[in-house]
Amino acid sequence: MIRLASCLLLLLSLLVSCQKAETTIPGMTFRSVDCDMRQAAYIGLQTPGYFMEMKTFPNTNAPIGYAGLLVGSSLLDNQYYAYDSACPVEANRKVAVELVDDNFSGKAACPMCGAQYNLWNGGAPISGSEYFLKRYTVVRVSEYVIRIISD
Repeated sequence: MIRLASCLLLLLSLLVSCQKAETTIPGMTFRSVDCDMRQAAYIGLQTPGYFMEMKTFPNTNAPIGYAGLLVGSSLLDNQYYAYDSACPVEANRKVAVELVDDNFSGKAACPMCGAQYNLWNGGAPISGSEYFLKRYTVVRVSEYVIRIISD
């Protein structure tokens, strides 16, 4: 039963990941952000499947990305991802998708249009959108540090 469920999950992720990763959110240039998972603000990132919101640069009020970031890791491939929080349907800095249920659901939804996105699978649309969330590059610097880089 577990093997069947795993195969179905893999097939679903392959089908969704074959979609074209388009977004309506413009590219944003910002300085790199290092997240040290030994610090209290980022300790949750050590947990597979956990995502968190970042609205501003650490220790400042300077905005980051177009509408903030969603940062975390996938349960599907144990990789770290960073997405712009701006909803691709609304394409407005003031409309940010929010984490659904809790930080472990792997989903984000827009409070304005209701579009939902799969954070564990490249920010792919689940419903209400044909566009992906804007994705930023994440590099593993060390065992406890990841770096988010703008495009």
